[in-house]
Amino acid sequence: MSRSTKNPAKPTSGVNFRLSGWTARRADISIPAYPEGNRGLLVIKSRGFTLLELMIVVAVIAILAAIALPSYFNQVRKSRRSEVEAAIQAVALAEERVRGDCASYKSVSAAADWTATTTGCSSSVTLGGNPYTSSYYTLSIAGASATGYTISAAPVGSQANDKSFGTTCGTLSYALAAGTVTKSPVDCWAK
Repeated sequence: MSRSTKNPAKPTSGVNFRLSGWTARRADISIPAYPEGNRGLLVIKSRGFTLLELMIVVAVIAILAAIALPSYFNQVRKSRRSEVEAAIQAVALAEERVRGDCASYKSVSAAADWTATTTGCSSSVTLGGNPYTSSYYTLSIAGASATGYTISAAPVGSQANDKSFGTTCGTLSYALAAGTVTKSPVDCWAK
């Protein structure tokens, strides 16, 4: 920049602008000059965001994620638990169907046992297969006798972190003994 004189030399290329007695020449931008005597600031509007604005947005997103993600994962685990509860109810109905034709309920410990024919029955009756096909729980039936059985659903993987009302759900069980049904843990079953 050079101090202007009464008759400054005109450049051959570029842009001239005059600001409070100073003349500047730039070839790459066009900035309007303020009239002589105006001592205001030259304001150039910029586009985009400042680093501070971006950091505030990132902080807000992080706080929302810290609140929302655990709640979301709890709801996903709760929906998986509801799905296995429905499967347990379906197994209980299948056990009653077996008991109607057989002298006792049927135990299941392996995948092949779900479709195997029950021995000692008046007809060839099965449980009809495992009604729960997801990989978040493993169903089994133990303690089958003429008066009862226990259906267990053991959680697999992240489903073991499932909680309801502060109670860790863990393995869900549905036990029938002499006509009385007991579900445990109680807080984990749908009301």
